[in-house]
Amino acid sequence: MLELTVVLAVLALLGFEVWRHMAFRTDIVTKPNGLCFKCARFSVDVDYAEKTISVRTSNGVFQSLGNSPTEDSEGHGSVAMMFPAAGYAAQIGKTFVRGDAEGNQFLAGMETGFSTISFISVKFPPAAEGELPHRERTIIQVKGVPNDVAVEFGHFHAGIDVWLGKLEQRLLKEHYAQIEIKTKAEREQRRAEELAKNTLTEEQRLAKAQAQLDGWRKQADFSGDYTEMSCDHRGRITWLIDATKEGYGIIHSGGRTFMGKLTGARVRMLPDQIEVAVRGEDWDQMRDNLTRFRILAGTPKEKHIEWRDRLAQMAKMNRGATERHAEQD
Repeated sequence: MLELTVVLAVLALLGFEVWRHMAFRTDIVTKPNGLCFKCARFSVDVDYAEKTISVRTSNGVFQSLGNSPTEDSEGHGSVAMMFPAAGYAAQIGKTFVRGDAEGNQFLAGMETGFSTISFISVKFPPAAEGELPHRERTIIQVKGVPNDVAVEFGHFHAGIDVWLGKLEQRLLKEHYAQIEIKTKAEREQRRAEELAKNTLTEEQRLAKAQAQLDGWRKQADFSGDYTEMSCDHRGRITWLIDATKEGYGIIHSGGRTFMGKLTGARVRMLPDQIEVAVRGEDWDQMRDNLTRFRILAGTPKEKHIEWRDRLAQMAKMNRGATERHAEQD
């Protein structure tokens, strides 16, 4: 009887050692495109090329959260899932003894020697600033992992955390670059639509510009005998010269308008336009502070020469023409 007891004890000890060896054994396998961590309770396969993490366990707790609670699901048992590497994380937590229902707290708070490992995959990229955080996530929990195994897995995971951080940083940079491209395209599309909506036909454009010129002529109380002007797609005059034979003119450019006599005007030739300096309302003979306008952009060089000579003659006109115009007023 004693011999049988000894044999059973030896067999039990051997069985325990075999179980302990199997339970605490960990392997890290190097693969062509990544690494694989294996232990009795679970395995984690990292694929650098495909940027995925595969988790397998024979006894895990699975939980999936969707956009709303109606899309949630959960289960337990054998689980095998592949996660995108971006948005993946692993958490390790030791388990502790809890007090029993009868209030016995003698062992409460003591470590059990086991840990729970949670594999979490959240939607990536994360919600933008000002948006609600994404609800969608998948969680696999493996409970009862020996602490020694959990420590080994922590060392393994610390290595791939570096790769995960660099990967997510690069993907975020690409994501925000795509957002910028999309935003710019949408902005240009809106601008094009606005331009198309406000663009007039050539006839409408010229009619609107002529109406603007007629308003200035009425305000100035004279109409030019020589006129050159340009307008934008909305029919707004961008530059204008409207001069009479008597030496009076309306000049507009850069959002400013001059109406009056052109005596003393100066003209300067520029590569693609001319600059006309006139005596504005604030002109002072001592300071000779002329107001400058640039006109005739987009017209032939011959037109520039023609207006240079015409304005030079008007600038030299004697006071006779001016006095006759004043008498008409």
